[in-house]
Amino acid sequence: MADFDLVIWDIDRVWYPDISTTYCARGSEADYRPYLTQMVEEKGWFTYDHVKQWERQTGREVNSVGAVADMLTDFLYKMKGVVYEGVSDQDAKTRTIEGKQALLKGLTMGNVKRIADSVDGTDGLSDAIYALRKGHVTQVGFSDGLAPFVAYKMSQKDVAVGGVVPALVELPDGQVWFDKTNYLDMLAGNAVLLGKAGSFKKAEAIKHYQDSCGLTRDRTIAVDDSAANIETLARINQEGGLGIAFNPNDGEAFQKAGIPILNTRGSIFPIANIANDRRKLNAYREMGWII
Repeated sequence: MADFDLVIWDIDRVWYPDISTTYCARGSEADYRPYLTQMVEEKGWFTYDHVKQWERQTGREVNSVGAVADMLTDFLYKMKGVVYEGVSDQDAKTRTIEGKQALLKGLTMGNVKRIADSVDGTDGLSDAIYALRKGHVTQVGFSDGLAPFVAYKMSQKDVAVGGVVPALVELPDGQVWFDKTNYLDMLAGNAVLLGKAGSFKKAEAIKHYQDSCGLTRDRTIAVDDSAANIETLARINQEGGLGIAFNPNDGEAFQKAGIPILNTRGSIFPIANIANDRRKLNAYREMGWII
């Protein structure tokens, strides 16, 4: 019998190296300029000076939809104090999600699945999921990424979709939200993304799932990469479970918060070993695999 009953997976940057919306945006040939104009001049999310600052720091030009997506990600994770000064963490995150979703208007489910199929998974992921399943550990995914992309990845691994950011799609008979309740039907068709995201608060969704699933809190592992979710990981640790970072976007923030970081040169398989035998946690700390 495993020492943990539940593993809560983040998907973007945990199951694969980058972010779902970024993978899809990089494949877009649409004109980036209307999107940039809307974000700066209509929504007032940031300024053209911020754009120029990003170009100087990265040595890149904002000249494509993919570049805009990368810039939005960096604004949130690397330049938030400058770009989003005075903006709450939740609002900054919402701007990033909404902005990157808007860049993907016109993509079909077929396009999304094709791009998702081209993305390799993290080392050890398939083996970890199999070992957890063999140990009768429940697995569920929650993601702020592009709903069709992350739900498709979860369905391929037969991992339950616990929560995703709803994405508005166009069907022959009208518009509907792509979410955790209808994702299998949506993925089977060829709905078209309309570039709009619905409301989704990951921390609340995870807590609601924990409250409803009936599993013991101190037998839960949550794996995440985003410093925006430190509070959730800290709560799980306080309850006797294990909130752990993998491929963190801000390692210093996790360390300051006392959140352990899995440091295994890219392999995520140790999560399965820890879930099946809690003593592995200290063993990995001694080996320097967890910091």
